[in-house]
Amino acid sequence: MKRKYISLLLFFAITTLFISCEDYVSNVDPLVDAVEDEVLTRESEVPFLIIGIQDEFALATDDLFIAADGLSDQLFFTRNVPNATYPTYEQIDIGDILLDNNSIDNAFNPLQRFRKYADTLIARLDKISFEDTDLQKEGYYNAYLYGGIARYYLATYFGLTETQGGGVINVGPFIPSNQMYDLAVERFKTALTYAPGDYETRLVNSLIARCYLFKGDYANAATYAQQGLINGDSPLEAKYSTLSDNNYRVQAGELRSQFVVDFRFPEYINQDPSEANRLPLKTRKGGDGVTYYYQYKYKLDVTGLVSSIPVMTWQENNLMKAELILRGAMAGDAVALVNEVRESHSVSTITDISLDSSSPSIVEERDKELFCQGMRLPDQRRFNIFHMPGKWQYLPITENERVRNPNLPE
Repeated sequence: MKRKYISLLLFFAITTLFISCEDYVSNVDPLVDAVEDEVLTRESEVPFLIIGIQDEFALATDDLFIAADGLSDQLFFTRNVPNATYPTYEQIDIGDILLDNNSIDNAFNPLQRFRKYADTLIARLDKISFEDTDLQKEGYYNAYLYGGIARYYLATYFGLTETQGGGVINVGPFIPSNQMYDLAVERFKTALTYAPGDYETRLVNSLIARCYLFKGDYANAATYAQQGLINGDSPLEAKYSTLSDNNYRVQAGELRSQFVVDFRFPEYINQDPSEANRLPLKTRKGGDGVTYYYQYKYKLDVTGLVSSIPVMTWQENNLMKAELILRGAMAGDAVALVNEVRESHSVSTITDISLDSSSPSIVEERDKELFCQGMRLPDQRRFNIFHMPGKWQYLPITENERVRNPNLPE
């Protein structure tokens, strides 16, 4: 509750600052609101605006990834686990999702907010006469980076119908996933022109590669993955604290296990104990006497820090390259790339790798490496292994959006 309370305070503060006088309230002197807007559109306020985007990005990411993992076959909901009570999570788990599901609202709303904040920042930056050109560059880089991530999220996780992915922007028409990926790529490519260093350039290249991979455009995916993150690069993360907690920890982890992990994950560890290094699990006894497993990847450490969520890592970039090699889109040693990832966790190495058939496979490696990072759902669709035919394969665009958007069916 503390996380939501603080988030609401930040939301109202930032929203007040971002809204124009026409959209505010009728009894406020327009000059007052115009002065507030001018205050924001200043060089000194750019760091504050970036922090606002990053905060909403984090608020969206944990709720979004939990919902996506719950809809996939990676996590599942059962009332046999103590304190598993949310009907909204149960709907997601079985793929029968009502449009007014507030667990999905909790992801969709901050997603649209950080998208809007990122887009609005671009307009503000265009109006500022900068003395600090590095800050100007940082502002544009972050605005286009997070604007691209928001569009990637919409393309990957949301849908108009059970099998029709895509989203909306500014109460506009529905944009199918492939077109939304193109919009994300446009933002990312502009971010490249403002990237402050080699690391940021590699990061954005990895994000572009992922969009092309999910589109099935393997040639372009290979081009950008080859210029993506490398061993030793830091991940792009959504960051949390005890005041703004990681919802995996709160609802699908050590505090409460409304979602628990599929039983194949402890079996992975049974088959190879070294897999425990990248699949941290703990157990809870269910009311039915069954031992259930929950993720312990996201937790509170001994120093009081809450685990961040990786959104892009060099390990994922390696797995993208390995997949593209197996698909014939680029040259290289897929096994070596996969083993480099496994060695980063002290997991035993392999001697062979397939695309999606026999074990070990890229599908299985992604399942383990990208555990609780929202990747299983798009992978199930990409590899045609979704486990609930006829059910939602995307999170539905919310009822609130459908009601207020004349371009969408209610």
